[in-house]
Amino acid sequence: MIQLRPARMNDADMLLEWRNDETTRLNFRSTALLERSGHIAWLTKVLGGDTGIVICMAEVHGSAVGTINSHECDGYQELSYTITPAWRGKGLAIPMVRQFVKEYLPGKKIQCEIKKGNVSSEKVAQALGLCAKFEKPSTDADDPRPLVVWR
Repeated sequence: MIQLRPARMNDADMLLEWRNDETTRLNFRSTALLERSGHIAWLTKVLGGDTGIVICMAEVHGSAVGTINSHECDGYQELSYTITPAWRGKGLAIPMVRQFVKEYLPGKKIQCEIKKGNVSSEKVAQALGLCAKFEKPSTDADDPRPLVVWR
């Protein structure tokens, strides 16, 4: 049902719109709105390679439903993902993340840093067999909730 494909530059505006969605921002490390120029520079760098970041788009019947990426952090592949607002609540996050891990990270150790109280992402981490290990203080001046590292 879910198809993963590498992200492309023509996905940039859609990715920025999803990232700047209010609900998405509330659960990211930084709740600040991203500026387009910074987003484009980041995506250009990531898609150019040599960053170690893998970023994919998830589609259902040709419609974009989410995005997922990973990067190396302390010997783990750290996952970050979002489901587009129009597709939230339809049970796509767990199968999307599982498929990404299977296709792009087989045999790798996985971790997620989840803002405390983000129940939806905690359920995804649990479905991957991860457990909450420790908390890290927030680096977001506008949101004091700590990050919980799941491994």
